[in-house]
Amino acid sequence: MMGFLESGKGTTVKRPGMLYTLLSRNKTRSGLKLDGFTSDMIVTNQSALVEMKRMREEKVFNFNHPISLIDSPILLLLNIRSWIKHIAHHFNDQFYLGRCSIMCFTETNVRQISEIARVKSFHTKWKDYHKVTDHGLAICYNKEYMILIQVLDITFDLEATACIFKNCQSHEKFIIFLIYRKNTTNIQHFFQELSFQLTEFASLDLRIILLGDFNLDPWKNDNNSHYIPLRNDFNLNIKSDFATHIHAGVLDLIFDTDSQRHALEWLPTPFSDHFIIFYGL
Repeated sequence: MMGFLESGKGTTVKRPGMLYTLLSRNKTRSGLKLDGFTSDMIVTNQSALVEMKRMREEKVFNFNHPISLIDSPILLLLNIRSWIKHIAHHFNDQFYLGRCSIMCFTETNVRQISEIARVKSFHTKWKDYHKVTDHGLAICYNKEYMILIQVLDITFDLEATACIFKNCQSHEKFIIFLIYRKNTTNIQHFFQELSFQLTEFASLDLRIILLGDFNLDPWKNDNNSHYIPLRNDFNLNIKSDFATHIHAGVLDLIFDTDSQRHALEWLPTPFSDHFIIFYGL
């Protein structure tokens, strides 16, 4: 892109904001060349500058990141839609790597683990475990806070993965049971298989955190009738009870056999139609 800024030779800048408009048409820095440019060609709107100054001084945007509201170790849940496309965007927010202990992702759509960026490339204190399924699942953990004890077998017809972790501070062992249910999966069959799998895990006598994208809003129609037996049989307490999708619907759920009240926060993200959920362990 070539800009001739000298009067009479082509492009001229006369109105406020025109220089920005001109420069914004270029796609790369190396593809831009300006001839006859001087600083007085930058014409600004004085009223806009006064308003910008007023807004900076009087209308300060104060925002507390939801993570900062949770004091305990944090578990993060997100339907990321694509690990390859979005994991770098996700980790642009250093709060996640710095404050979370475990991050669980559904719909990673990973087909070949050898071809993806691993979490350790973003932070050396982190490791990840990927389960190649129809839609892909991943559990990431900070080695300073959590120890991966064992990856558990999924022996029933579920798109799921499960791991036993140990909290380095409290020494508590617990199971993270991450699941994805496609919205066309038969509901009765899904809950039957889930119940069978939970029966196996319950025999380990450990705290169980069941979470993931269930694609079945418990507060819509009579859907809760499918959840109630599961909650009663395994003492599962539902923790997330708010919409987790941009088009509404409580799709991403967290259940915990620990009945104590745990902090729960959420945050929208620009690269997924699901919200990020933060859960205090």
